[in-house]
Amino acid sequence: MDDKGTALGLIQPTLWESAPGKVHMLLRSNAGWAYRSDSADFGLSWSLPVATALPNNNSGLDLARLADGRLLLAANRDGRNWGRRDELYLYVSPDNGLSWPETQSLTLSDGEPSKGEYSYPAIIALADGTVALSYTWRRQCIRFQHWRID
Repeated sequence: MDDKGTALGLIQPTLWESAPGKVHMLLRSNAGWAYRSDSADFGLSWSLPVATALPNNNSGLDLARLADGRLLLAANRDGRNWGRRDELYLYVSPDNGLSWPETQSLTLSDGEPSKGEYSYPAIIALADGTVALSYTWRRQCIRFQHWRID
């Protein structure tokens, strides 16, 4: 339950390992924030999920661990349950997901917020130092972006 007595819906985790056996996950939620849970035993047991400072509108999110250890997260940033999905943002965490200070808009809403929808991102870091991102566009097709992260 959240602080308003609503059943807390946590689904679609994105996971990363920071050290052998130390696994972490961010979860989509219906409570306005992404939630985090941690495991110290290769995922056999998990801490109770806690809200992060990352807004989440009950939409999917995904992250990749970069070669330098930073985490790169793709997500919508509206904090209302079933809120707007008209832009995807990149968040960069330098401290294993404890904070997410940098954001950059990845997509624009074709000029009008009501016309775009960008959801269900999937992101991976490739061996050559580039990052690949796919996402659903307007629930009509899948779009793909590929770039080098400085």
